[in-house]
Amino acid sequence: MEIDHLSFVIDHFRIKRSETKKIALELSKTGQQERVKGLIEVSGGDVVNLTLDAKMTAPRTGFCAEIYVIASDSAKVNIDANILVGRLALESNASLLVKTLILGGTPGITVLPKMEVLNKESKAVHGVSTMRLTKESLFYAESRGLDEVVVKKLLVDNVKTLFDKPE
Repeated sequence: MEIDHLSFVIDHFRIKRSETKKIALELSKTGQQERVKGLIEVSGGDVVNLTLDAKMTAPRTGFCAEIYVIASDSAKVNIDANILVGRLALESNASLLVKTLILGGTPGITVLPKMEVLNKESKAVHGVSTMRLTKESLFYAESRGLDEVVVKKLLVDNVKTLFDKPE
């Protein structure tokens, strides 16, 4: 089994204000690997629209998207992910992971994962997790001597550490 093309490209992005971003990838060479890692950090009335399109058409291709969201106030984040694993993309793997931290207010986070696998030898997975800083958890931290500003900084720094973690 010969691999014609082997690459591991990382699209590493940060969004800190209202923005519309589109990422489109086509994995058309056998063995091609692509990874997208993003950090969206918004507050106030910021609106972020992220569209992620990945089309896998060759065998043994791999695609992974990992998006971290830190939001507060009335910020809005819309993530529209379209991942297609084609009929000829045998033994391929695709994954989409979105991890959200809500620091306060009522931000709107919408994630629309659309994954289509057109062969039985490939796998695609997606997951979304959300953590909200609640009054109860803040009260607990304050009873241990940490004020709200410190708690929020610790949580944000933790998410940024995960984002900056080398591959």
